[in-house]
Amino acid sequence: MNFSSYGLGLPPDEAESCDVYGLDDDLLQMVPSPVLSVLFLYPLTSKTEEERLQQENEKRENSNKVYFMKQTVDNACGTIGLLHALGNITSEIMLGKLTSFTVVA
Repeated sequence: MNFSSYGLGLPPDEAESCDVYGLDDDLLQMVPSPVLSVLFLYPLTSKTEEERLQQENEKRENSNKVYFMKQTVDNACGTIGLLHALGNITSEIMLGKLTSFTVVA
């Protein structure tokens, strides 16, 4: 993730990624602070797809403070997740070249 972030233009001294091995208190203590974003990976199943569709149909208020980009390319979930994470912490970091991803056309 660090290599990808830096390759996308994030200055190396702005933020870094690390693995989280579990949500137990002991394991979370191993995570460097401050935590600006968390990417949670899980398998897609028919149940998760059903829940996603149900959530999509629920009316919710849009926020101009949340960066969202729809994934349209297969096997790009890591890249899209990384862009979401970086796009939603712009108040904490300098994006450099990545700033262009957060501009709505």
